[in-house]
Amino acid sequence: MCRYGRLVFTAFLWWAQSASAYEVNDTVVVVRPAPVVLGSKTVDNVYPGFCLKVLAIDGSWLWIESGVPGYLDQNNVVALDKAVDYFTREIARNRGDAQPYTARSMVWHELGNYDKAIEDVNEAIRLDPSASNLFCNRGLIYYDQSQYDRAIADFSEAIRLDPQDSAPYGNRADAWADKGEYDMAIADYTDAIRLQPDNLWYYNRRGLAYDGKEDYDKAIADYEHVLNVDPNARYAYRNRAFAWYDKGNFDRAIADYSTCIRLDPSDAAYAERGDTYGDIGEYDKALADYREALRLAPTNAEYLSDIGWTLVAKGDYDAAPAELNKALQLEPRLANAYANRSWLRRCRGEYEQALADADRAVLLDPKHAAGWVHRGKAYALTGRYEKALADFNKALETAPQNSFALAGMAWFRATCPEASFRDGRAALANAQEADRRMSAKNGWLLEALAAAYAESGDFAAALAAEQKALALFVGDQDRKAAEERLELFQRMKPFREEPKPLGKGQDANVVKQTK
Repeated sequence: MCRYGRLVFTAFLWWAQSASAYEVNDTVVVVRPAPVVLGSKTVDNVYPGFCLKVLAIDGSWLWIESGVPGYLDQNNVVALDKAVDYFTREIARNRGDAQPYTARSMVWHELGNYDKAIEDVNEAIRLDPSASNLFCNRGLIYYDQSQYDRAIADFSEAIRLDPQDSAPYGNRADAWADKGEYDMAIADYTDAIRLQPDNLWYYNRRGLAYDGKEDYDKAIADYEHVLNVDPNARYAYRNRAFAWYDKGNFDRAIADYSTCIRLDPSDAAYAERGDTYGDIGEYDKALADYREALRLAPTNAEYLSDIGWTLVAKGDYDAAPAELNKALQLEPRLANAYANRSWLRRCRGEYEQALADADRAVLLDPKHAAGWVHRGKAYALTGRYEKALADFNKALETAPQNSFALAGMAWFRATCPEASFRDGRAALANAQEADRRMSAKNGWLLEALAAAYAESGDFAAALAAEQKALALFVGDQDRKAAEERLELFQRMKPFREEPKPLGKGQDANVVKQTK
């Protein structure tokens, strides 16, 4: 979808350029209205100021994608680094014309110079205050600066000026969605679909808004509409995988990720499938996917961190450090790698080092829920319960729907040796919500659920949950700990996680933020 309103230019100059003027991945800027063609058919139109990436070259023809992919004659474009000067000359030649200001604003926007982009579009609006596309364009500049209220005001004005144009509805919906106002977003996407029912991107975006409000069935229905029309729409498979995951249908999520890999075997596709395998305890498959992702992108530190996480989950504490250390050598500011190494060090009984790594994780990314949970666990294991509780609260404040943050708080409220910090009812509510989101596929979440049941006095349910956790654990240490808790629950005794002497003891409770 081209997000900018259509422009009508009257006096733009152009010149012929050689067939070798551009290279693949160059960004070019349209300087006059021009057709995008496929064979003898016009499949789209582009207008001055549109900034397009060159995807392929055939002589003097550039393969681009604005709304619909096709070929564009390179005589209709200039290079991005020449575009500001080009439109500045056009402004000088066409005093009082809003259109060259509009085009130059779009170039400044592409270059990331928002102040100059706003300055130019403001001048264009002064010259032509009834042009709806100008308000749409200014709204997009505000949107890209996360100034959503200003963006919404401009998109609303564009709608008032031209209520039959779908673009401002779609753009306003994006802003509502980013503000978390999903009902408003869905209403606007629905209006955009009414005005342009063949625009699949609106269905995709509405699906994401439904996902945001946890209406997964409607989200899946929108993605399936896209796929019925375009069976190769990789983005719809990917987003449907997210929805299946959130519904707890991990097999279908994995199937959709596998289709993404078939359509585009990219490193990101393998990594996302690896995340799902890891979350349901299929660690060997997760490792295979992460390693393939790393082979495709050997300098991606995140994939090394993911490999390290999976090795810790398997109980391979000897192999994990090398992967996590390599990740931090590549990217010293990678919060996730510090969080994962904190967990590793906690498992090895290195509690002060675990605290230091978790400190670093939340300093680098205060919204990293796993970092807060890891630090909370390290505090709890060293008897600093006030600090532990504060960190678990911070994790839930940061990510209130994160299963592992919920389970971290549940475990603490159920197992803390000091009675004043225990709360069986709250622990059970958190653990049940975490388990609901993962559909009994994760041993550590089930472990938290078992502990919460035991703290609440329901030992039959505690035994059932712990047995399910035991069946999912693969590491010897995890299995041994689960067996010990089973024995306690059989004797109708809750579990208490006593503080460990520094340098001794281990803890295998896992937390990973995956999305």
